[in-house]
Amino acid sequence: MFEVMLQDEFERLFEGDYRPQHLENMVIGFWEGSNIPEKLRKLRLENNIGKLGYVEGPPTLNGRPHIGHTWGRTIKDLWYRWRSMQGYYVLFRAGWDCQGLPVEIEAEKELGFSNKKEALAKLGEERFIEEIKNILHKYHADWRRVDRRFGMFMDYEKEYFTYRDKYIEREWKYLKRAYEQGLLGKGYRVVAYCPSCQTSLSNAEVGQDYSVVEDPSIYFKLRLETGDYILVWTTMPFTIVTDELLAVNPDAEYARVKVGNEKWIMVRNLVEALMNKLNVSDYDIEETFPGIELEGRKYEYPLMEEVPYQKRLEEQDGRVHRIVTAGFVDVTTGTGVVHIAPANGEEDFELVQMLKIPVFSPFDDEAKFTEEAGFFKGVFARDADQIVIDLLEKKGLLVKSEKIFHEYPLCWRSKHRLIWMARTEYFYWLDKIVDKLLEAASKVEYFYNPPKNRFLSFIKEGKPWCISRERVWGTPLPIFVCEKCGREELLASRKEIVERALSLPDGENFELHKPWMDKIKIKCSCGGIMHRVPFVLDTWHNSGAAPYSSLTDEEYREFVPVDFLVESIDQTRGWAFTLLVENVIMTGRPEAPYRAFLFYGQVLDEKGNKMSKSLGNVINTEDVITKYSADLCRFYLLWKTNPIENINF
Repeated sequence: MFEVMLQDEFERLFEGDYRPQHLENMVIGFWEGSNIPEKLRKLRLENNIGKLGYVEGPPTLNGRPHIGHTWGRTIKDLWYRWRSMQGYYVLFRAGWDCQGLPVEIEAEKELGFSNKKEALAKLGEERFIEEIKNILHKYHADWRRVDRRFGMFMDYEKEYFTYRDKYIEREWKYLKRAYEQGLLGKGYRVVAYCPSCQTSLSNAEVGQDYSVVEDPSIYFKLRLETGDYILVWTTMPFTIVTDELLAVNPDAEYARVKVGNEKWIMVRNLVEALMNKLNVSDYDIEETFPGIELEGRKYEYPLMEEVPYQKRLEEQDGRVHRIVTAGFVDVTTGTGVVHIAPANGEEDFELVQMLKIPVFSPFDDEAKFTEEAGFFKGVFARDADQIVIDLLEKKGLLVKSEKIFHEYPLCWRSKHRLIWMARTEYFYWLDKIVDKLLEAASKVEYFYNPPKNRFLSFIKEGKPWCISRERVWGTPLPIFVCEKCGREELLASRKEIVERALSLPDGENFELHKPWMDKIKIKCSCGGIMHRVPFVLDTWHNSGAAPYSSLTDEEYREFVPVDFLVESIDQTRGWAFTLLVENVIMTGRPEAPYRAFLFYGQVLDEKGNKMSKSLGNVINTEDVITKYSADLCRFYLLWKTNPIENINF
């Protein structure tokens, strides 16, 4: 009967009575009434020309689906139907990204809190997490409703959620494999840090959002023990609080320039340009010499009265506040002299680590200066910029101050400007497997060269992946530390934790999240008590674990590597990268968990800006298909442009 009604609808369609929403509802009713998706899966499971896997790039349940999401879902659903029509059985399950910064920040926003600290103070961890779960369920219903209206044929009965205990416990196996291979460890390093989210970020996340910002640009002079002054340039005056060294290029030519009654030292090739910029017309180059001759000279730290702890640093190590040489010093910009603040710069940090000089990092979790910073205690790092400028001017050391506009990385979620700070975190040491990663990535079909080159270029950097986060809602890092002997131990399963536990306040079926995990005490071999470290995992690690964590062992062996994946171009630094890293770690082989990866462009608004929930410029898919139709939307997204290009929707 229903088939006859559907046929009548098609006949009226060709007679000119085209009512797309009505027709689509009829088709959906037929599919659901006849259980077509399940019948198709069963048919192809029993009768196929081969089996193919697919791992859903899980959309984050922190909002409603918008057109940017829908473009990718259209492509993957089309691929599934095409392969099914060819005769393949395709494992095509839905998946949902449920943890990490995006969800936690959305919860703070919906609950009316300005940050994590306020949310926890008012609710506590347990209730905060329950509220987060309520938000997940709300947005899951929104996504399912839109998927249904859009005609997606995913398997929802076996959908996966990245926050569930079963998924988390399998995710921990990646950590265990990394630990066994010496790839997981604790380190004190400079990392990108978001003061708003109050957590560190990985190098992959840093590259996901840049914006043109206004910053101070100052030229200042520091007095050398010889009586000369050395000219320095910076766009982050607050880092002078943590300054420990000056660096010059050993092979470059430097000049001593007479300016009035003073003598300034700067790189020779920039003298004329600098004097012009600084409005100095009366000057004389007295002599030139190689940068190596400046090595070891002491300079007067300019904020000693305000930051007396700097005097203690000098007493601890006589090399503090002296000039060193470094090949990374750029002599084409600034003054050819770099002030080294190891607490706030990656290259600066690496330099003092090599020299074995202590790092001065007086910052708290809000990126405010601590008591060690003296006069600056309680001041937010970037708010200290103008204070430092005023102090330098008062001391007669400021040569020029201006404003510049330049590109600067923002937090991909809060849009707050990032700060680099030295912190203790947990890392995957990717430099140890960079060759395997490159070999694995080189075997993949990318369809277009630009995303391929972009992807391989990022992998080649081989930088450590900071996998720990100072948040609440995420996969707990299951490393326990003894309060007596300091021993660290990874317990990567519920069974191991239960067997070693001194007490289980919530029983053996405790939830694998904070705060329940943090109540557990483990017995150390020395007789001491071990507590879990206060970190959760990077949300990209959580979703990157999907090939193994969302499948059974048998399914993982049978369907991974999957035949094809598709995600937006920004995932070259996101999901595509973490999938690759985690699969190489899991298998120990140079093998990606995908044979082909199509990176499609971005959906832009009418002004050419990327559509993003955080920017408030998205068009919700449900609004489009309600006003027009799902098929028209699907056709437009597939017809409008080549997948690698952007769409102005």
